[in-house]
Amino acid sequence: MTEIVMSTYNGELWIDEQIESIVKQTYTDWQLTVRDDGSTDKTIYILEKWKERLGNRMRLVKGENIGVVKSFESLIRMAEGEYIMMADQDDVWLEKKIEMTMAKMKEEERKHPDKGIMVFTSVLIVDENLRGDGMTFFEQHKFRFPFAMKFENICVNDCVAGCTTMINRQARNMVLPFAESAPMHDWWMTAIIARDGILSVVEEPTMLYRQHGDNVCGVEKAGIKHYVRLALMPWRMHLEYRKVESFLHDVNFGGETKWFYHKIKHIIYRNL
Repeated sequence: MTEIVMSTYNGELWIDEQIESIVKQTYTDWQLTVRDDGSTDKTIYILEKWKERLGNRMRLVKGENIGVVKSFESLIRMAEGEYIMMADQDDVWLEKKIEMTMAKMKEEERKHPDKGIMVFTSVLIVDENLRGDGMTFFEQHKFRFPFAMKFENICVNDCVAGCTTMINRQARNMVLPFAESAPMHDWWMTAIIARDGILSVVEEPTMLYRQHGDNVCGVEKAGIKHYVRLALMPWRMHLEYRKVESFLHDVNFGGETKWFYHKIKHIIYRNL
């Protein structure tokens, strides 16, 4: 059985569409566990209606506000499924998301029967009304595989969106407990599994990844601001490193010199 875990917080605008897309999956051996992180809108009311509809296929936990990292750690701890998938409250899954991810998981388990495995996929970038131009997450960020999946590259620029992932039981045991230093739940999980287990990618999109607000990306002309930014790059990279220094220590990455080297290498490789 695949257990889908979802943390919600004030998601009344989107939660119906997301759960409906889970219900419509071609792969049907799933259970949904939702932990609400102290919503103050109508999210709980909507979730209770879904609980009435889904019965034993849905577990609803009403919690206090502890933040997204701790909320997902709690969900991973309570999960009982052989496989665990994380879901965000505001996305829409394409109908073969579980089926495609599971097929890749089974393939990897045949090759690595005793390993903790995480399978992740791409997504289609859309606006709040689910409109997009066909751009995928991997294309937007110029991720290239298998280079982007290497442990060192995950530590400098994570290519994995947690809402696309599936992990097996061995991987679940590897990632718990989350370190206090974890910048995000999915970055912590990906780094640990990249280091000690198996990361595997499905490069085809399996969901619509909703971007809120004005997030149109453009190419900046090489004006004075561009050159000032380049001149300040070493300092900016140092500040970026300091923000994640404890996290990098906790995943046994190494020091700032190693981080600089892999950060620059990653930037160059993505822009070749």
